[in-house]
Amino acid sequence: ITRQFRARVSPQLVERLAANPDALSMRGEQRTATILFGDLAGFTTISEQLGSEAVVATLNMYMSAMAHELTERRAYVNKFLGDGLLAFWSAFEPEPEQGQLAAEACRACQRVVKAIGERPDRQSLPKVSLRLGVATGSVTIGDCGAPPDLNDYTVIGDSANLAARLESANKQFGTAILFCGNTRALIRDSGGLAIVSLGRVVVV
Repeated sequence: ITRQFRARVSPQLVERLAANPDALSMRGEQRTATILFGDLAGFTTISEQLGSEAVVATLNMYMSAMAHELTERRAYVNKFLGDGLLAFWSAFEPEPEQGQLAAEACRACQRVVKAIGERPDRQSLPKVSLRLGVATGSVTIGDCGAPPDLNDYTVIGDSANLAARLESANKQFGTAILFCGNTRALIRDSGGLAIVSLGRVVVV
């Protein structure tokens, strides 16, 4: 059962619940967290050319690569949203390096998505690119859903919404990654990312 859950739920969450079932609060906790939304631009076009099994296999390949890069940088991969995903830092306790880790994760995810697209067996397919939105702020983290039968340990709040809006706003700016100002202030080393200010943005 634990092995099956590890394949469907974040291993970090499974391990914490297995070690201490009362460790996570169902009431929710207020915490400053960095939230990342990602979306594979162009995947819909690919899915129209492939059969069902190939679509799932291709999507899994991209998501597995990104999830690995995120968890390597201490992110909690919360959920997969079709051809997108949601991950965040400070899921279980405050992560002082969350802004820096998010920047490194963005760079790594962009790198693996590009590498997959350059594989010889992908040359006949339309190109896929990755859009990322990252925001940092005070949010509520805890079990949301239909307790006690079905729970989702997730994040809710304005900063989570902002990360999703920033991901989408990449389309208007022609960018690949958008950070909010709070996140930018936490990034010590951009690691080669050319980070420029775009000023104030009104989001939906």
